[in-house]
Amino acid sequence: MKNVSRKLTPIKKVLETSRCRREQRRRQICPSSVTCWKGHQNPVNVSVIEMDSRGGRVVLPWVAVAGEWIHISIQDKMGYFRTTSARVVWSQRLPNTSRVIVGLCFLEEVIAAA
Repeated sequence: MKNVSRKLTPIKKVLETSRCRREQRRRQICPSSVTCWKGHQNPVNVSVIEMDSRGGRVVLPWVAVAGEWIHISIQDKMGYFRTTSARVVWSQRLPNTSRVIVGLCFLEEVIAAA
């Protein structure tokens, strides 16, 4: 029974994030730059499709799968950085490239880079 509750926790978080997006209880973020990395890889600037205080969609230059954790650093227009961890909720590989569009759910709500 323990394994079932572990699997339901991320699903609950995804459903909560989805509900939040539908109800518009989120704050849009317009970062000036976003940098991502995982493990011991070098940080890479990524393209942002959409981002809010709880998650977003970005284009990663490496293959990522759902369930992976990455680190993300968001810079606002004032030059302040906010670094947090994010879980990859879903991923979609772009055809004929090594790039992947991913949906992210931040570990904590991003406020400083709004």
